[in-house]
Amino acid sequence: MASLCNYTGNWYCQSCTATTKHMIPWIALDKLDFNGRTVSKLAEAELRELQSLPILNIRKDHPIVAQSRDLYNFLLAKRKLTFLYDSLCTPEIAEQEVEPYTHFLLKENWLSLENLRDATQGYLTQVLDRVNYNLERHLMTCFVHSSLSSDDSWLE
Repeated sequence: MASLCNYTGNWYCQSCTATTKHMIPWIALDKLDFNGRTVSKLAEAELRELQSLPILNIRKDHPIVAQSRDLYNFLLAKRKLTFLYDSLCTPEIAEQEVEPYTHFLLKENWLSLENLRDATQGYLTQVLDRVNYNLERHLMTCFVHSSLSSDDSWLE
């Protein structure tokens, strides 16, 4: 019996059809639908690689942002993170805090398919809220930052 590959649009025999279902990028972007779908074994290999690569640039005016309050909140938390990152005495502090999501430190909103799914479910906002809290605490207690704020002579 032949199966339709939801990734390529081609039909495949049973032995060429993957046994696990996978998220399809354009369905996720269009409908915020992250359900797994039948794909070929060839497509499966490509999709496994694509799922974790930050190749989606989600701008605040993208239609899916209006569909998901959780995604909107994630983008706000990510924006706060980039501001905090620019304020730190050393970037390594933020890089360690946000690991394995170091691409979130970029100003552009590059997400993987997995990131997009997790952001629309509220999980990544919780992660960034924790990171942002820790970075804010660092900014308030760090000797470098406290000496800068108490001595305005460096502004002259």
